[in-house]
Amino acid sequence: VASDALAEAWFHGLAAVGLTGFGAWPLVAPPEPPNGARAAAVGLRDALEADPAFEVLHFLPLYMRGADAGAALGALQRVLDGADPSETAPETRRGAEVVAAFFSTTHQRAVLAAFLEQVEAFPPAPPSEGTRRAVDAALRTRWTRVVAPALAGFLVREGMESGTIVPVGALGPEGRFLARDPTAPDRVVVAVARPADTSDAAIDAALGAVVREICHPAVRRAFGPLEARTRDRRQAARVSDHTATRCGLLLLQARVPDLVPAYRARFGLDQGSDRAFLTAAGLPAGVAALEGPLEEALRRQLHLHDDQPWAPRPPVRRNP
Repeated sequence: VASDALAEAWFHGLAAVGLTGFGAWPLVAPPEPPNGARAAAVGLRDALEADPAFEVLHFLPLYMRGADAGAALGALQRVLDGADPSETAPETRRGAEVVAAFFSTTHQRAVLAAFLEQVEAFPPAPPSEGTRRAVDAALRTRWTRVVAPALAGFLVREGMESGTIVPVGALGPEGRFLARDPTAPDRVVVAVARPADTSDAAIDAALGAVVREICHPAVRRAFGPLEARTRDRRQAARVSDHTATRCGLLLLQARVPDLVPAYRARFGLDQGSDRAFLTAAGLPAGVAALEGPLEEALRRQLHLHDDQPWAPRPPVRRNP
């Protein structure tokens, strides 16, 4: 578990612009931008939403986890100005390569440059050092002592033996998941909203969100063969989001039941309609009909039919 100044600044910038996404849960928790920045933020939001290429901005800082925020922003600006990504420092090179690959037109680069200016001009208010350390420590302890051991088989099968959880103040209920180079020290990076405090409910809700995020590779495998039955990109994204939430719940129910109440509360799940994860979302009947096939596909991906390795464990009591 490691806080990250670049991720804090970057997602705060997305929140200030108002780039919340089109799913059931906001991708960021938008602050109120300063008066003088409101009009500019609206124009920038419209430009970012008009081009699907900018969706990569929701993951870009995770490619550069651990890099100095100022150095990372400067490296990206130099690439926009024409610098070779291979000439950037190792800790920012992958992000620079992504920018060079995704944003090739003059308009795209101008819009991204404007966003970088927004990130630099309106930095987030940092959490107190004491609070940050306490939250990071509580997340780390609960993850390493309870959640990771319970999910050991799943993590090995998914190639997630190492990774970093990044708590970020500006994120909404949904987190972000990035699979990195298998040779990287942390093979996956998961960003989730930073808990407001170290209470059991807050920590469990954040770690439940982590479990939802690490479900995404399994969700892609389950949903991929069925995606053609959705109407468009937005509808497919909504189905994928709700399927990921269902996947996280299945995994927690089987392996870490202590986290289920906080998970239900975070995502507004009704215990009486667990299986209606698409019907309850208000999707068209043809799409909601995917619930059965997706449920079965998820259970196969999570090995929930293997009774021995996936038998629910008894609740783990915390020390008083």
